[in-house]
Amino acid sequence: MTEIQDESFYSCSFNRNQNLIDNILGDSLEESNNKDDKEVIKEKKDLFYTPLL
Repeated sequence: MTEIQDESFYSCSFNRNQNLIDNILGDSLEESNNKDDKEVIKEKKDLFYTPLL
């Protein structure tokens, strides 16, 4: 199996996933006035952004 040298495919897919996550979590952040909830959501968001490579 050959490695893919061009990482543009990954960054494109990754950015699209980031936008979806931002939309989902952004709604949750706006509805939440509780700072603890925001911290939890931020941790979940960081988990989504962790590369799986």
